[in-house]
Amino acid sequence: MLCLILCLASNRAAAQNQPSAGVPTIIHECEGNLCSNWTWNDLKFRAQWSNGAVATLTVESFTTSSVVIDRTDAPNSSTAGLTAVYTGEISNAGNSIVNGKVTWTWRGFKNGVAKGAWTGTWTPTACTIAATTLAHVPGTDDSKRALTGRIGVGENVKLTLTNGDAATWTITSGGGPLTPDVTAATGFLPGEGFPTEQCSGSQSSEVSGTQACFIAPDKSDSTIVKATLANGESCSTKFKTAQPEGIVFQRLQTPKDSPDYAFSKTALVPLFKVTMESVAFVTPGDVSFANVIFEERDTEPPHFDRRFNALFNIAGTNAWLLGCDYDLDTGDPFASNSSDSPFDFAVFANGALETQLEFSHVQTVWSITSGTVTFSKRQIEALSAAGTFVGKPVPDPQASILKEPAVNFNDFKPLPDDKGKTCLADVTAQFHLVPSP
Repeated sequence: MLCLILCLASNRAAAQNQPSAGVPTIIHECEGNLCSNWTWNDLKFRAQWSNGAVATLTVESFTTSSVVIDRTDAPNSSTAGLTAVYTGEISNAGNSIVNGKVTWTWRGFKNGVAKGAWTGTWTPTACTIAATTLAHVPGTDDSKRALTGRIGVGENVKLTLTNGDAATWTITSGGGPLTPDVTAATGFLPGEGFPTEQCSGSQSSEVSGTQACFIAPDKSDSTIVKATLANGESCSTKFKTAQPEGIVFQRLQTPKDSPDYAFSKTALVPLFKVTMESVAFVTPGDVSFANVIFEERDTEPPHFDRRFNALFNIAGTNAWLLGCDYDLDTGDPFASNSSDSPFDFAVFANGALETQLEFSHVQTVWSITSGTVTFSKRQIEALSAAGTFVGKPVPDPQASILKEPAVNFNDFKPLPDDKGKTCLADVTAQFHLVPSP
């Protein structure tokens, strides 16, 4: 079976209320003759206009090239049910919106949709943190990931002040260390989509300089990093670390739709053998696990390693490729055959492996019924953010399932010794690879 190795309350509340990546705390916004002060509170802007409209606004992107803000009106708003998308760019001066466009959707409009322009101005602050994730997630805007602060265990994030000033960087709550430097990444296979840079230097909860590098902790956590200028001014940014939460298995058939399995049974021995090739993926797929080691603990050398950094869409779910596996089990035709396995992961941070953590329980079942052999592998439990295992069965479309007539021979071809070297190509031929932009 497989195993994968995979502050006070007030101060905390104030830090959590700080927007990240250059988002101002107040934007003076106008759309036609209606104006409002958008005020940052509880990770969103809150606004009220003179016509009685009340809304919350969620920042999807806030960069020099792309500003995207979603609006949702409150039930007590004069335009209850209205939604809108505000787009634009940040001016070169860094204190206003240019090319601002807005699309409103509401039942009160003719055809339900209206379009217009908007403006926004604010007073820039000297202390604004810019975060840059060093790993790329295909199909995802990495600047948006840095803006929301959602990252994977062990992810590396470079932190600077937008004006280039030096600061004292401290972790005021949550886990994960800081380092002072960023250097070329080591320990990865070149050209395989892994990060080209990584955090480096001594790990600490406090560093000083024009930059810092944050290493996400090795489990789900919420971390606040604070930058303090020489004049005492400070600003903070928040990171939400996500750990591996699920294993997705699929049967691998090379070439696609080939039988690619084996079954054997003799009349003299009351046992049967069944083999199948499967491929394992890990979720979630909206953060990077490039710095995570996944291993099979019951074999030497480990079955899975840092060979792949490829994201696939499996039945509508984005998941990272772990590796291909050759499954073989012997069973009793007159009994139910099953086994359970825990899966682990470990974070590779700044040149060292961190604590190993069990995060998934997987069950393998095989049987012969009415002349048909069935062989399946799927997750049955997963580790929650609270640290306890909860029932989380992966549905059949996300399981590795073999169901074929129990014959004594077929056109299965044994896996060659170098099968692992063609795993990525085989998986890409059968499943949808999420492309990088």
